[in-house]
Amino acid sequence: VPAMTVKPTLVPIGSPIAVAGTLNSAAIYTDLSGTITVTGLGAGSIETASAILSDIISIYSTRSINSTP
Repeated sequence: VPAMTVKPTLVPIGSPIAVAGTLNSAAIYTDLSGTITVTGLGAGSIETASAILSDIISIYSTRSINSTP
């Protein structure tokens, strides 16, 4: 039975998913490909501001397209 777990976890120093600062990391264990590790920027101040601005632009664009003259 396939299982999935998502949780914050302490990892040993030197592990591929041991990251610092606002980085996020995930390890996906698969039968066919083995372990796949993904690392990227997390929710730091710049990243959060960028996401909020992107959401505002998306909302504005969607409302502009869906509004009737």
